Amino acid sequence: MNLLNEIWKFSINPQLKPFNKTSVSFGGFFKTLLIFYGVAFVSAIPIIIIVKLIEKINGINLNEIRNNHFLNINHGFYIIIVMVFLGPLIEETICRLWLSFKKPHIIISLITIIWILTTKFQGIIIYNQVFDYHFFKNLFFAIFLGFVGFYIFQIIAPQKKISPNYFKILYWFSCTGFGLIHILNFTPIKINIIWVYPFLVLPQLIMGYFLGYLRLRKGFWVGVVFHGLANLVPALIYFFAQK
Repeated sequence: MNLLNEIWKFSINPQLKPFNKTSVSFGGFFKTLLIFYGVAFVSAIPIIIIVKLIEKINGINLNEIRNNHFLNINHGFYIIIVMVFLGPLIEETICRLWLSFKKPHIIISLITIIWILTTKFQGIIIYNQVFDYHFFKNLFFAIFLGFVGFYIFQIIAPQKKISPNYFKILYWFSCTGFGLIHILNFTPIKINIIWVYPFLVLPQLIMGYFLGYLRLRKGFWVGVVFHGLANLVPALIYFFAQK
């Protein structure tokens, strides 16, 4: 409970300085993981009831839509590789690497975001790509635009130190945005029940704040590992659902 209280206090009043990467014990890490699963499970119980009522009224199956989103894209052990390794690394780079506000981290995050957007705009599935001409073209374009965009921003807003209030807004945007972006797992979106979707991604919203805390207090790679292990159970469920 002390950990939950610490994450709660940090989420309300996130601070960039001092940037502490305190030691991580094996037991403490898995305790954090178990607490996350417990909080996500308890919070999901009333949501499941609400979702079932919505599904019955509208004659749809939202869980089936989500499952098909994964099963139609990824096959066999590759779904585990995507959900446990590739996905967490890319999502943490996009959503949280830049929270250190160090120049290399911001540039890497920008490049990754531009690469993802460029690839999706062309209708290419991110995790089903091959290393062909289109892949390297999009990558080099993202690298070029990432550096240009960063240095233009530096010229426009050359502020050396970010204010605490501005950092809080960016931190909350990072954590909440991470959760809400998972609404795309339920595409095509049903506009008439748009208000339901934030409830469907409540576990990811909770995870966003766990990961934000870990990223700033323990380091980027601790967050990536935690993210991957948190995805392991659903990855195994999707894997065996194909059998």
